[in-house]
Amino acid sequence: MPLTRRNFLISGSLSLAAGAFSPLLVQAEKMKPSALVDFKDWESVRREFELAPDYVHLALFFLASHPRPVRQAIEQYRARIDANPFVAVESAIFEPTNGNIPLQVCRSIASYIGGDAQDIALTQNKNLSAGIVCFDVKGMKPEVVVKRLLEQRIVASTTPYRISYARVACSIVNTPQEVETVLRVIRSLG
Repeated sequence: MPLTRRNFLISGSLSLAAGAFSPLLVQAEKMKPSALVDFKDWESVRREFELAPDYVHLALFFLASHPRPVRQAIEQYRARIDANPFVAVESAIFEPTNGNIPLQVCRSIASYIGGDAQDIALTQNKNLSAGIVCFDVKGMKPEVVVKRLLEQRIVASTTPYRISYARVACSIVNTPQEVETVLRVIRSLG
């Protein structure tokens, strides 16, 4: 095929389109619905999170890794916001419909514990946290403790208060062996 102006424009346009759509193809692959996962052990649970496997993740941080189904739901909601921000937020938060996210969460929790969705309270208050262990190591500042833990590939944080402590927050992604390792390392710092 000779390189004419027409062929140049057509092949250039097709190349540009292919480049523009390649991120969409990658995203479509990520958005495939998750197959049911057999949570037979901690490793099968951990694989649902895209966490760096060479770290023990215990820091209480404002950003958190999400398991695959949650990442997919977030992406679907983000797409709804991109398409129509007002309708997406209005229906997802303020209208008493099946699309109302807080109501869905309350219903799911109530169903799980055998209660009533109206008896479930969701909180936006960061001070009402469970599973957080705050501690100090005699003779060490909290920042130094966190740094020393990170040297052992253990992610921790400090409390954001005037009197500060080191803290860890175990979750479903942590195995009992990881928790024991963290306790052993903390004891060794003292």
